[in-house]
Amino acid sequence: MINDIENKRINMVVTKDLSRLGRDYIETGNYLEKYFPTNKIRFIAINDGYDSLDDGYANEFAPFKSVFNDMYAKDISKKVRTALKTKQIKGEFIGTTAPFGYIKDEEVKGRLLLDPISAEYVKKIFNLYLSRYIIIIYCKYINAATYTNTIRIPKNL
Repeated sequence: MINDIENKRINMVVTKDLSRLGRDYIETGNYLEKYFPTNKIRFIAINDGYDSLDDGYANEFAPFKSVFNDMYAKDISKKVRTALKTKQIKGEFIGTTAPFGYIKDEEVKGRLLLDPISAEYVKKIFNLYLSRYIIIIYCKYINAATYTNTIRIPKNL
């Protein structure tokens, strides 16, 4: 979009609301107050009633909305991090894909179960480790096994 503005291909930017332009109030303010006017770009934020050609109330309130959007983004980020940390403390799995040797429990969200198929493979690798094999042996063993599904089912186990 910036390239199109600088190459004079567009003369207007339309967003759903001001938060879609940016959540960093300094950067948003820079676009609204300096960049767009300097480049003769009309900016419209539909839901906020903002139009850079209008001198109405919505335009006067825009800097405050940008600050609120910035604060909101930081607040949501903090809440998400706290929620994820709480789940981790409780021992819940928060990833999207279960690690090799496990499957996600379909009945209890956040719980992992041992995968009986790949568990045998993990046991073999662990036994190699207990036998004090050097790392290259693990790598050769892992590379020698071929899979129909790289995450779960060994072909030649």
